[in-house]
Amino acid sequence: MQDQAELYLHKARNVSAGGMFLDAPLPLPPGTRLGLRFGLPGLGSVECVARVRWNTEMAADGTRARHPGMGVVFEDVPEPSRGLLQAFVDGAA
Repeated sequence: MQDQAELYLHKARNVSAGGMFLDAPLPLPPGTRLGLRFGLPGLGSVECVARVRWNTEMAADGTRARHPGMGVVFEDVPEPSRGLLQAFVDGAA
């Protein structure tokens, strides 16, 4: 993802047609909009705009979360990226 002139690399988990979880040592606050570009194995590259829905910066007991990161929801997914996401979810890769 890119924030102004900065580029960040994160590992994605639980990718769906509507969003995904990004491992991030310093998760962004809920509501933050970001541009994403990521590859789907065997399918190609997706570019879209997403918004941080929630994060796991802190665990319930106030300590640092075991897997800090953030859940993002895709908001603006142009074709063909939308088709690539659906193909990935459907297991086409």
